[in-house]
Amino acid sequence: DVPYFHKVHLTKGFFSGGYTGSDVVTADRTTYSTETTAAVSGANLSQARWALAAAGNAEKGFFSGGTTGSYQVTSDRTTYSTETTAAVTGANLSQARRQLAAAGNAEKGFFSGGYNGSNQATADRTTYSTETTAAVTGANLSQARRSPAAAGNAEKGFFSGGVASSDVATADRTTYSTETTAAV
Repeated sequence: DVPYFHKVHLTKGFFSGGYTGSDVVTADRTTYSTETTAAVSGANLSQARWALAAAGNAEKGFFSGGTTGSYQVTSDRTTYSTETTAAVTGANLSQARRQLAAAGNAEKGFFSGGYNGSNQATADRTTYSTETTAAVTGANLSQARRSPAAAGNAEKGFFSGGVASSDVATADRTTYSTETTAAV
């Protein structure tokens, strides 16, 4: 069968938050067909922050965590069809942190790792249909770390690299169907 994302014509992506000398709420929409980017004020985050992570499906994306000078649990949902963003408290992370990473499929996203005064291994699962988030200890990273990179497909996501006490090359595979993570 053809993967979900290949069945849906994805036309745009959103990039939100960041830091430009101060925390920002800005949401930018990139239109794939024209390769252009424009600010979309209706899709701005509910809270200015940076070092957050995002995951989503063909209908919506969740921007979670980050920092405003203090670590955040906040989760904002961007609805692509209406180009609007709203805070969704039921989707807030289980643990406030910044410098986390996210990967997911059409049903759920995993927000893993990060930093909140110490490096974290925590994995939170956001279920898109119910807009809820829960800690999934079986999916925790094999090594507590901040700033990993994440990428995945419809079955699994990889959380690689980052910083523990120093830079690390650790790669963890999160299998979405079993909600488990293992070093590979």
